[in-house]
Amino acid sequence: MVSEINKYIKENIPILASIIKTIRYIVKHQLSRIKIRHLLQKNMKICLEVGAGDKKGENGWVTMDLTKNCDIYWDLRKGLPFPNESI
Repeated sequence: MVSEINKYIKENIPILASIIKTIRYIVKHQLSRIKIRHLLQKNMKICLEVGAGDKKGENGWVTMDLTKNCDIYWDLRKGLPFPNESI
C-alpha cells in the first residue's frame, strides 16, 4: 500500500515527492547527529566503517553511509562529523 502511494506521488505530484525526500534526509541527518553525540559522550574507542553500505555495525564497529540501514546516515561530501583524533 505504501509503495503504491509513493509511486502515485512520484508520478503525479513530483514537487511533493521532492519535499518528502528532503524531509527524510533532514530527519535522518539530525538523528545521526544525536547518535554521534552519544558515541562521543561515552569516551570509548570508536571504530568507524565509512562507505559501509546498507548494514549495521557489528563487533564494536559503527557504519556510516547514505543508506537507510547504516548506523550513521551521513553525506561524506560534508566531511567527517567527528572531532580530530576521536575515531
